Amino acid sequence: MSSLQNTAILSMGTLRIAVPQSDIVTVDVVADARPGNSENILCAASLNKPTHQWPVYAFTNKLTPANDLPDSCRFFACMQISDIKFALACDGIELINLTEEVQQQNLPQIMQANETPVLKLIKYQQNLVIQSNANLINRYLESLGANNVEH
Repeated sequence: MSSLQNTAILSMGTLRIAVPQSDIVTVDVVADARPGNSENILCAASLNKPTHQWPVYAFTNKLTPANDLPDSCRFFACMQISDIKFALACDGIELINLTEEVQQQNLPQIMQANETPVLKLIKYQQNLVIQSNANLINRYLESLGANNVEH
């Protein structure tokens, strides 16, 4: 990441994931969703978009997909990589500028895995935030068995 980047911090319970703001194409409200997607077992809901349905994933505090949307979910951060479209369920979304003053630490070697969506650890307002991006999150979901992702 550059020394100054617009970043969105997605809050999901106590889990916080920082992604480049440019990875988010829209933010939708929870009222636009319908429960689950039986073809994609990791999907918590489907988001109604004008041309098709987007799968919605809800992460637990342990970064594993939940089968249902949490009661605290208010927003969906919609991401698109080429023709792959998906959304993440969020309690809140905060926009910040990730500067050199924000404490960042590379992920320790022992915690690195091929499928991890975590690039770095960030300390922001006394919270631990994991830094990722849409591509890594998509690869992580695929490694867990996400299928029938909208193309």
